[in-house]
Amino acid sequence: FRIKKKSNCPLTTVRDTLQTSFSVLDEDLAKSAMPDQNGLVCRMSVNAAVSGSCALVSHIRKNNLHVASCGDSAAVLGVHLANDVIARQLTRPHTVENLDEIARIRSAHPPSENRTILKANRLLGELYPLRAFGDVRFKWPKELQKVVLDPLGMPAPQHLLTPPYLTCLPEVFYHQLTSNDRFLVLATDGLWEFLDSDAVVRLVEDHMTGHSTLNVFRPEHKQPLGDILNNLEKRQSADNKKPLDENCATHLIRNALGGVSGDVELQYARLEEMLMLPPGMARHYRDDMTVKKIFFENFQKKFFFL
Repeated sequence: FRIKKKSNCPLTTVRDTLQTSFSVLDEDLAKSAMPDQNGLVCRMSVNAAVSGSCALVSHIRKNNLHVASCGDSAAVLGVHLANDVIARQLTRPHTVENLDEIARIRSAHPPSENRTILKANRLLGELYPLRAFGDVRFKWPKELQKVVLDPLGMPAPQHLLTPPYLTCLPEVFYHQLTSNDRFLVLATDGLWEFLDSDAVVRLVEDHMTGHSTLNVFRPEHKQPLGDILNNLEKRQSADNKKPLDENCATHLIRNALGGVSGDVELQYARLEEMLMLPPGMARHYRDDMTVKKIFFENFQKKFFFL
C-alpha cells in the first residue's frame, strides 16, 4: 500500500486514504487468486477472493469523525439532546433499499440489462449487498472465470454480461464531534435485523446509566452534602437499569437475540434457542453479528472502545 500510495496515488485527505485503502486491499485479494507462472492457483487464495465481506471503518482525529462504509453494516451516533439521547444514522446501506445505489449500478451498465441486473432484490439475483470486498464472481469477466473458477466448480453468475457489477469503493461520511455526542455504535447487519437505531441507542444509554451502579460510590473530597444526596438519588434511580452484562457490545447482542420484552428468564430462553441452532439452519434465522462501541468521554482527549 505504501508503494502504491507513493508512486501512483497521492493522498491528500482522510477520504482519499480510506477509499484507496479499500481499493488496494480488494485488488490484492483478486491478484492473490490469479494463476502463477506455471498456471497453478492457490485454492485458499481463490476461496478468499470468491468469498465476500462488507466493511465499516471509523477514523477519529481530535473532533473529526470519518466513517467509511462498504456494504450493509451501519454506524449510529448517540447524541444528547434536551435531556434525552437520540440516534443519528451516519451511513446508508448499499442494498436495494438505497435508491441511489440502484441508480448508480444501472447507470454503469447498458439499459438492456435493467431487468437482469437486480432480480429478487439481489445483484444478478444472488448477492444482497451491492458493495463488497472479494466476490470476484461479480467482478471478473467470464473469460478469466473460465480459467480460474470454473475448474474449481465455481460458475459465473447468470446474466454476467458487462462486469464488474460490484465495487468495494466505500462511501465516506464526515461528522464534526461536539460535546453532545456521547457514543458511536458500529455493527454488522446481523444486529440491525433485530434492532433499529433508536432501540440500539436506548439500550446503550440504559447500559451506561446502569453501569455506574456497579462501581463503589465515592464522594469527591469536600463535596457539598446536597450534591452527594443528588448523586445518590440518581444512583438509586439508575439501579433499576443495572445491566446483566459488563460489556456494552455483549449487552446489545444479547438483547438482539433474546429480545427486549419479557422477564430475564424468557429472554435467556430465546437467546439459548437462537445460539443452539445448527450452522446450516442458523443462517435462516440470524446473520453474523459484530458490534463495536466507542464512548466519547471528553471527546477531545480520550475514547473508550468496547
